Amino acid sequence: MAPFRDEKPLFQGEVFMDSAFTFMKGITRAINSVDNPEEVLNWSTDLGKRHKRKGIKLDYFPTAIVAVMETLRTYYKPKFDDELEAAWDAAFPIISKPILDPYHQDNPGGLSDSDIKSIQADWRKVEEFGLDKIGLQMFRNFFNVNPEILALFAFAKTPNLYQTSEFRNLAIKIMRVFSKVIQGIE
Repeated sequence: MAPFRDEKPLFQGEVFMDSAFTFMKGITRAINSVDNPEEVLNWSTDLGKRHKRKGIKLDYFPTAIVAVMETLRTYYKPKFDDELEAAWDAAFPIISKPILDPYHQDNPGGLSDSDIKSIQADWRKVEEFGLDKIGLQMFRNFFNVNPEILALFAFAKTPNLYQTSEFRNLAIKIMRVFSKVIQGIE
């Protein structure tokens, strides 16, 4: 965990100050390397691996982002306007993605075992109800929400589209793919 957790007083200890300096140096490095995405990717992926090895929990990262944003608001008050805040909000996911990727390597979806079991159990209910029924309804909903997507399909202008074998076959085929993917989640 944090090497400075046992220091007294906490915020004045040498190890804490070194950690704070390293943290800020990392943010500076990411910003200064923005024109060299490969360097940022390599460096930040390594950083994520080191954090994971040291036992830093994934849940801690949003707290770090909040802390940085609050610090910027405090120290750059007049200059830290809505536009600058929006820029930082847009930058954090880009900066943090490669840092967080090592946490998801064992489980690419970031799902817990109970999440996976729940999703698979729910999907079995969908299969029992009928992939064809659910698939047909899902695609009707999909095309109703965004009719432009329907135009991408060759059968888009077919009369009584939702009753055709082409539409039904597409829906079933996609639902079978979903089933394979969901069954394969580990």
